[in-house]
Amino acid sequence: MRTMRYLLEAALFWMLIPFVWALGLDRASWLFGRIGRFVGPRTGMRRTLRRRIKAAMPEKDDAEVSAMISDMWEHLSRLLAELIFLERFSEPRYRDRVEICGEEYFQQAASSGRGVFLLAGHLGNWELIFPVLARLTGPYGLVGVYRPLNNVFLDKVLLRTRRRSMERVIHENLLPLEERMIPKTGDQRRSMRALLSALQKREGVILLVDQRTSQGIRAKFFGQPAMTTHMPAQMAISGGHILLPISIARKQGVNFLFRFHEPISAEGADVLGVTQKINDFFEARIRERPEQWLWLHNRWRP
Repeated sequence: MRTMRYLLEAALFWMLIPFVWALGLDRASWLFGRIGRFVGPRTGMRRTLRRRIKAAMPEKDDAEVSAMISDMWEHLSRLLAELIFLERFSEPRYRDRVEICGEEYFQQAASSGRGVFLLAGHLGNWELIFPVLARLTGPYGLVGVYRPLNNVFLDKVLLRTRRRSMERVIHENLLPLEERMIPKTGDQRRSMRALLSALQKREGVILLVDQRTSQGIRAKFFGQPAMTTHMPAQMAISGGHILLPISIARKQGVNFLFRFHEPISAEGADVLGVTQKINDFFEARIRERPEQWLWLHNRWRP
C-alpha cells in the first residue's frame, strides 16, 4: 500500500509540472500560495501547529498564531511551485531574484585552506542553496548532507532537479551530483567517509542543522531541550573546520535574500557550547520570519 501511495504521489507531481510551467514562475507561485493559505489551516495539523508555535513563542497571541499558520502554509505551497523552476535560478535573467549578502565571509572561508561547514536551515526557500552556491563556487568543491524523502520516487525527482539547477553553471567538481550528495540514512560509515574526504580536501559541506536527530545531544531551541546534531561542532573543535551559517528568506513574491553570516567560533568552547551557538543562530533567524520556517517538523520530539 505504501508503494502504491508513493507512486500516486509521484504521478500527481509529474502531472502538475506541465501546468506549472504553463503558468510561469510568478503566477504558479502565487496560485499555489493562495491554495495553500486556504487548504492548509483546515487540515488536521492545525491544533498541533498551534500548540507547537505557542510552546516555542508564548508571547504570540491567538490571532498572531493563526496568521502565522496561514502565512506558513502559503509560503510552503509557494515552495512546491518554485521547486519545479529551481534550475532557472542559475540563469542570468533569474539571478536578480536572489540578493546575495555577506559573500565576503564565504570567499574568506573558501580560501582559508580549511574545511567549511555551510550551515543552513529549513527557512525561506532552502533549495536555493544549490543553484546559488553553484554559481559562486567556481573551482571550489561542495558536498551536501541531506535526508532522503520517504517517497523514493519523489526523492529521485528532487535529486534530478538539484542536479539540473547546478548543471546550468558548469563546474566539473559538482558533477555527478549523486556523488556529491551524502544521505543521512543508509550506510553511515560510507557517508562519514565521504564527508571526511571532502573536509580533508578543504571542500565545503552543506548541512541543514535545524531538524531533530536521534544521534545528537540535547541543546536548547526556543527554550526547550531538542535533540541536535553535534557533528559540526565536534569536527570544528577537533579539526579546525569553519562553521559558516547561511540564511535564506523570502522578501516579496518570488524574490529572496541569501545571506552568508559571520562564522560561528568554536575556539575555546566545548561541543555543547558550540552546538548551542548554532541553535541560537537559527532560532534568531526564525524569530525574524517565523512564518517561513518548517513548523510541520516535530523539532522537539524526545
